[in-house]
Amino acid sequence: MQCPQCTSTDTYVINSRKSGEHRRRRRKCSECKHKFSTMEILVKTKRDNNDIAHKLQTINKLMDDMKKWIELNG
Repeated sequence: MQCPQCTSTDTYVINSRKSGEHRRRRRKCSECKHKFSTMEILVKTKRDNNDIAHKLQTINKLMDDMKKWIELNG
């Protein structure tokens, strides 16, 4: 996972919670020590390409929305 503050990919999970179909994780960057949250959608897949493509599309959309929020509020 890439840090929204310094763009480092050296991050780690400090807390994880499952809530229905989502998993919320608190992460910390090893470089700049910035803490941030990620939301993962838990999807049961049959391991075919359509389910995986949909999952990736959803994750990319969430990441774009989070980056926009950080730009506006960060």
